[in-house]
Amino acid sequence: MSTIAQDETSLPLSLPWLEIAMNLLDVKEVVGQGSNPLIIDWAAKLGLSDYHDDDIPWCGLFVAHCISTQLCEESIPNNPLLARNWRKFGKQTTPGLGAVLVFWRESKESYKGHVGLYWAEDDTAYHVIGGNQSNAVTVTRIAKDRLLEARWPHTGLDEHPIIRMATNKGYLLSTNEV
Repeated sequence: MSTIAQDETSLPLSLPWLEIAMNLLDVKEVVGQGSNPLIIDWAAKLGLSDYHDDDIPWCGLFVAHCISTQLCEESIPNNPLLARNWRKFGKQTTPGLGAVLVFWRESKESYKGHVGLYWAEDDTAYHVIGGNQSNAVTVTRIAKDRLLEARWPHTGLDEHPIIRMATNKGYLLSTNEV
């Protein structure tokens, strides 16, 4: 059963990965030469030794960092950098606060995708907190019809999807998150 959250700034204590995500808002990749050492450190801590440049898409890295630092027993997908691999994460759920949302990019048939965490929604889009959204950690509107799947951690508390409604006024719809 879904409930609608009334206070858009409060977070349930059972969603520590979402709290980490919020604390990372506005982390940006380095434009041009060089990389943000924080983003590179996330990869190093996950054992992704081949990840050495924040020009490589890092939405999956962001989600892996948020989940793995808070849910130590949770398995993350092999090659978490590939957004669509997050369809194998945890268990299927309905979109709600803190859920991992996996989207298609370019086309449903493409291997390309995007992954982030549910923050809120409006009538036509999910508001997703994620990495590599305009080269930063932001909250971005992504069309609901691009959603492939919503997932929930096995080791997280039993999910009771919290639906948070937001306005779309003044917020553009993202069409390409890289």
